[in-house]
Amino acid sequence: MKINPELKGILAILLIALLIGILLAGTSGKLEQWGLPWFTGEKITDKIIFVSDRSGSRQVYSMNLDGSEQKQLTTGDIKILSAPAISPAGNRIAFVGMSGRSTQVFAIHATGGSPRALTASGHSKRLPAYGPNAKSLSYIESGRVFVAELS
Repeated sequence: MKINPELKGILAILLIALLIGILLAGTSGKLEQWGLPWFTGEKITDKIIFVSDRSGSRQVYSMNLDGSEQKQLTTGDIKILSAPAISPAGNRIAFVGMSGRSTQVFAIHATGGSPRALTASGHSKRLPAYGPNAKSLSYIESGRVFVAELS
C-alpha cells in the first residue's frame, strides 16, 4: 500500500509536535501531575530532607542517608514553619513558610531554589502533604483540611 506524500508529511509534523510536547511537559513537572513521573529531573528518593536554622534562619536542607553531602535547598527571606513533604516522584518539596506576616504553602524543586507560593489566603496553614498521584496537595488551614489540585 502506498501512502500519500502529503499524509506522510502531516504525520511527521504531528509526531514531532507530540515529542516536543512530551519533552516540555516532562521538564515542567506536568507529567508527574498526570501520573507519569518521567523526565521529572533529579529525585530525592535516597535523601533525608530536613529543616535547620544553621544559616541563621530556618531553611530546608537535604543530605545523603549517611549524613554526607548536606545541601541547603531553600533561599530567601521565607521562614520555614513545617516539616517538608516530598512529592511521590521525589522531585518536589512542599512546606509551610512565613513571608512577612502571612503563612503560605510553598514548593521548591528537589535541587532547591527560590520557593514558589502555592496558596494565597492569609490564614494559618500547616501539615502539607502530596496526594499519592501527585495531582493534589492537602494542608490544614484554620482547623479545616483543604485539598488543592496542582496545575
